[in-house]
Amino acid sequence: MVVFGINEAHNASCALAVDGEIIAAAQEERFSRIKNHFGTPYKAIEFCLNFAKIQAQDVDLIVFSGGVPTFLTSLASSGLEAPRLLPLLKAGKNIHLSLRKLILATEYQFPKLRGLDKATIEPYYKISQKIFFPKTAKILSTKYDFDNRKFTYLDHHTAHAYSALYASGFTQLYDRILVITCDGGGDGLSATISVYIKGSIKRIASSTQDNSLGCFYGCITDILGMKPLEHEYKVMGLAPYPQNLEDASVYDFLKTVISFDKKTLSWKTVVASDNLNRYLREHLPRYRFDHLASATQRLTEELLVRWVQAAIEKTGLGNVVFGGGVAQNVKANQKIAALHGVKNFFAMPSAGDESNSIGAAYWGSRHIDPKTRLKPLKNLYLGPSYSNQTVKKSISKNRLGKNYSVKYLKNPEGKIAQLLASGQIIARHTGRMEFGARALGNRSILADPTVPGLVNKINRQIKSRDFWMPFAPTILKEDASRYLVNPKKLQAPFMTLAFDTEPKLRKDITAAIHPFDYTSRPQILTKEGNPTYYQLLKNFKKLTGRGVILNTSFNLHGEPIVCSPDDALSTLKNSGLKYLAIENYLVEKND
Repeated sequence: MVVFGINEAHNASCALAVDGEIIAAAQEERFSRIKNHFGTPYKAIEFCLNFAKIQAQDVDLIVFSGGVPTFLTSLASSGLEAPRLLPLLKAGKNIHLSLRKLILATEYQFPKLRGLDKATIEPYYKISQKIFFPKTAKILSTKYDFDNRKFTYLDHHTAHAYSALYASGFTQLYDRILVITCDGGGDGLSATISVYIKGSIKRIASSTQDNSLGCFYGCITDILGMKPLEHEYKVMGLAPYPQNLEDASVYDFLKTVISFDKKTLSWKTVVASDNLNRYLREHLPRYRFDHLASATQRLTEELLVRWVQAAIEKTGLGNVVFGGGVAQNVKANQKIAALHGVKNFFAMPSAGDESNSIGAAYWGSRHIDPKTRLKPLKNLYLGPSYSNQTVKKSISKNRLGKNYSVKYLKNPEGKIAQLLASGQIIARHTGRMEFGARALGNRSILADPTVPGLVNKINRQIKSRDFWMPFAPTILKEDASRYLVNPKKLQAPFMTLAFDTEPKLRKDITAAIHPFDYTSRPQILTKEGNPTYYQLLKNFKKLTGRGVILNTSFNLHGEPIVCSPDDALSTLKNSGLKYLAIENYLVEKND
């Protein structure tokens, strides 16, 4: 049984499930080199087909997860429709946006009319989906020879729920699970609460897209001069700096902007989500930028904790999985996981819309055969890999010249460990590329976190990150308890949880913890999770006595994580990096 899951929204992606197991997945940005690529993930689809060595005729089902505006945008930008249709598609999109803008402005001026946009837009969604979804399916059928009858559509938050639930592996351990999703919005909703009981999922609560916690956080991101849908993590990283001394008037005001109803378990915003940005700009008290970030993160954590606690009390379920973009807030996840009523907790890795392709593939597998055993994600190394021969050709093609030396290594993990122990910063490109936002050792920049001035050096020479942003560590599982406060012994292989750190050993992890609140967003590494990366850390521990290294994504500022050897070599040439370990080759810049 072969099922494709496709997300055409921002962070477009494709996932492939074979007999209930996700065997390949990738984001389109890695191939197009366009950050957060929006639209049909053609190259990711081609990668999945090639990886599995299957023909389009072998595919049993293709499941889309995305909204009507996504279909419109994809069609209008595809270039695959007849040219005469493109102006019509673009005009339809512009009319839709103009109408919505007018309705929202009317609602803002006349609050009693709130909900008018829902009454007007929902029929448009339904009609447009019937018109445009078949056209998107037709485009892919024509391009790849898929059977046009094998396309179907899955709503946004069901995809989020399926991704978190079945990726977690909890269904193989527990009969009863609480499934929560929360994001900016999709298909009319911004959050859901569902219960999984013995193979069946039932949604018991939801919040409309016009009442969105994710949108609230995104608006603050925008007001702070950052990019919504991309830089929310920067707000979270900035939040600890006032050290609980933020202006109380800002926090008190924000509490009037968003709340939740304990009876219905739904979010409530003071104005429609799409009007929040305007409302906040007009009504926010005078603020200092870091105080606003701090108050926003504090309120978000408090609201999520109360929301999840209320859901636990209502359902009696303590095994919790969390999907949707808000599940990427690792500090909130830390607070949720610490709740007394939470027995086990799993946050979907890279839980933004990119993960909906995985949820769609899981759902499609179960849709074909309700008895299919859906297998959890063992790891996130689901992208392409490259042979030493391909690397050698890439090195030759890039004409590195006399400014570089290239060596073939029989034991690259040993050499990398030696370089790290001597204080060097090394980029590592090996094996299959990670899916999602986090580099987990295969497309990473690595360093010894005890080296003085390391953070500034990485930022100055390579990453150009904002000065307040912390880096993260990879820690051997057997050493995790030495560095992390983790009384529930939670699993954290994907950098989805923050932890407090043990004061006595912070010196061993200085450059990979938050410098103000001393929390850490670790990858806890097992041998099974990544054997070669595990061996690298074991070698480093033998040399230094420390089973922890700094791990940040291998990319230049504003670019996607590297995918191919060409990407890796380009980043080496255009940064201050000195060393690149790429499969069995070590490329070094000569001084």
